[in-house]
Amino acid sequence: MPGLLDEPDDMVFDYYRSYIQTYIERDTRLLDNIRDLSSFSRLTGLAAALTAQQVNTAKFGRDVGVMPATARAWLDVLAHTYRWQELDAYSGNTVKRMSGKKKGHMSDTGVACALQRVTSPEALAVHPLLGVLFATMVVGMLRAQFATLAVPWDATVRTGHN
Repeated sequence: MPGLLDEPDDMVFDYYRSYIQTYIERDTRLLDNIRDLSSFSRLTGLAAALTAQQVNTAKFGRDVGVMPATARAWLDVLAHTYRWQELDAYSGNTVKRMSGKKKGHMSDTGVACALQRVTSPEALAVHPLLGVLFATMVVGMLRAQFATLAVPWDATVRTGHN
């Protein structure tokens, strides 16, 4: 959020925490009537911890304490609200590309950092998720760039055209 760049770090973290609380308590309840907000909140935090990793709904469900189908439905809620995106596996080999698992990315690295309780740039610099958070930021920037092209980004990736 560019408007937050001039704010002190402690205010930015508080902003994101309030945003996350509002998103979980109000927005998701309106969209999908999620009754177990505590488990949904844990799944959202887990999605932030597993950003840029292969999506395994059985693991998500097991770690949160819900069925894999529920985990999948909740990941879909995150995706429909633009908090989560899944990308097809990429390989030059068509068979590997079609059979590979998708990777999930949080759409906003600021939200992902807040969910992981990263409160400052100094904390981020030594955080174990620094690499995957950077990869997630790059994916977001590339998607934004591809949105300006006449050719859909996924068609560009599939055909190998740059």
